[in-house]
Amino acid sequence: MQVVFIFLQKYWKQIALVIGAFIAYRKIRAMLSEHVIKNVYPTNGATITNEQAKAYAQRLFIAMEDYGTDEDSIDEVYYLLVDNPYNTRMVYNAFGLKDYGVFGSPSWITSGTPTDLKGWLKNELSGKRIEQWNSLFAVAGII
Repeated sequence: MQVVFIFLQKYWKQIALVIGAFIAYRKIRAMLSEHVIKNVYPTNGATITNEQAKAYAQRLFIAMEDYGTDEDSIDEVYYLLVDNPYNTRMVYNAFGLKDYGVFGSPSWITSGTPTDLKGWLKNELSGKRIEQWNSLFAVAGII
């Protein structure tokens, strides 16, 4: 234990510099990376507004981020979208790409992979729930 303390005491500046450089790298990488979905689907015929689509997308993100998944919130959004495939497209477009880490959104240390709504749901749900969402995406023409 004393050896670790002596090591930290001797090299604390170098350790702080490396940690600071890593954090700066992560912030710059996040600002410069393109988080644009490959396919933006047309939404003519949607019955929800852009603001509602953004709110639904944010609700889904909050339900899936970090540890655990709020499946009830995801189900509520599903039932709001099931009647109109264009509404599903609007929410998919509004969700965009968000970094997906080990347990949902990445922490400031771990890196995440830019993932669309389909990918987030695939990672967070299983069984009947993911089958329902996959059917909803298929009807909406989201590949």
